Amino acid sequence: MKTECLPFSQIPHTTRLFLDYLSYTPTVREFYPRSPLFPEWVKDEAERVHYDDARRQKVSDTLENQNRNFGSGPKTFANIERLRRGAQTAVTGQQVGLFGGPLSQFSKR
Repeated sequence: MKTECLPFSQIPHTTRLFLDYLSYTPTVREFYPRSPLFPEWVKDEAERVHYDDARRQKVSDTLENQNRNFGSGPKTFANIERLRRGAQTAVTGQQVGLFGGPLSQFSKR
């Protein structure tokens, strides 16, 4: 199967606002204080995340227990260990119908 990646500007009915947001033009910056570029967003947000050690350990323990029951592989457990030692994480999910697509969110607690 041949696949091809199209820029949003070539997709019919893409709104001008969406294209301006993606290119982060000066006209939209006052309305959208963050860049749409995920690496920049993650860098800005990671500096504000404070996750206490007790909670981090409890989350890590829970993830480890669940993933053992799921039969997960070694890479999963290596990543859980990274979390246990202080790695930042981004949790994403599909919010059905909310703003029309997937959202990313960070845990701040």
